[in-house]
Amino acid sequence: MTAAFLIGIWYLLSGKADLLHLGMGVVTAVLISARYYNFQRNVKFPVLRFVLYIPWLLVQVIQSNLHVAKLVFSRPSRISPRFVRQTMTGIDDERAQVVLGCSITLTPGTLTVNIDENSMLVHALDDQVADDLEGKHIERRVRRVFEESTE
Repeated sequence: MTAAFLIGIWYLLSGKADLLHLGMGVVTAVLISARYYNFQRNVKFPVLRFVLYIPWLLVQVIQSNLHVAKLVFSRPSRISPRFVRQTMTGIDDERAQVVLGCSITLTPGTLTVNIDENSMLVHALDDQVADDLEGKHIERRVRRVFEESTE
């Protein structure tokens, strides 16, 4: 199932249907699926909660886009980049850590540089973005997605 999903994504993103591209997609999808099959630890992925999380994340991305545009076009420039070390409280599932890191990186003005067992290093474009990170809004949402359930 996972491999079929990844093959579909590969096909949609590559837009090519020749034997070389499809073959690379199939091999890559199978390798990724085989490598991470044991990673699941027989815990189902919370698909419904993740799907409900996506619109919230899209709103955050749009808001961050507007903030970054305002920063870029302001005179004098108010960009003051810095690194923020963020501890992850209550996020032990590696899948949740990856979703959190990717969600932060998808949000303009931030870039997840490194993820350790209980913290991540994030580059923030200015103080407001760093303060938002320290408020842990995205982390709380991701934690809700991956809470233990019977899904």
